[in-house]
Amino acid sequence: MAQKVAEYVPVGPVAKLLHVSEKTVARWSTEGYTGSDGEKHQIPHVTTLGGHRRYSTAVANDLAEFLGIPERL
Repeated sequence: MAQKVAEYVPVGPVAKLLHVSEKTVARWSTEGYTGSDGEKHQIPHVTTLGGHRRYSTAVANDLAEFLGIPERL
């Protein structure tokens, strides 16, 4: 059985999906955002060797669903 590999994308498509700026996505990944439970949540990311952040499409889509955004990556 083939193992599913997570897909990662740069900050631009995530920001566009969530209707926020790229700086906001970067801030949410370091400082976090306040969820409906009143707790701070961070958007997980991986950092490339060049220092660029990449975000999981699955996590971005989950956050879009939580925010009531119908589009998906």
